[in-house]
Amino acid sequence: MDKGATVHELLRRAEQRLAAALYLLNEGFCEDSVNRAYYSMSFAATALLLTRGITVRTHRGLIATFGSEFIRTGVIDPEFGRAFRIAEELREEVDYSISRILSAEEVLVVIDDAEQFLEVIKERYGDRSLPLSGKSRVLARRMQP
Repeated sequence: MDKGATVHELLRRAEQRLAAALYLLNEGFCEDSVNRAYYSMSFAATALLLTRGITVRTHRGLIATFGSEFIRTGVIDPEFGRAFRIAEELREEVDYSISRILSAEEVLVVIDDAEQFLEVIKERYGDRSLPLSGKSRVLARRMQP
């Protein structure tokens, strides 16, 4: 698969993971939802790094390299770097600890961040062929009392 096709596939998978995060949250699986939201961000960041010919092997390496290539250089707003780090920290906590329980509200913040993260990366890459759905905002309205 050539680089462009690989980038497109990574972005497709990022969109798929975001949809899974929304589904899992709607079904009450908050911890699993954070995992999928983080992986949406991870696939999107990997895709953007690949456009520069950069690959990484670890989660921490991905976050650090994304930060040095896109956040510190001003290409991507620092708020997205923070959101990416927070999503990774929460994913790690819920994947490896039985004591961390997340509320739906906490997870919705991560999902909204992941949705915006993916949107910004698609704008930077110029790949609008995978339209974002805005599902998290719909889900948020459905969750309101």
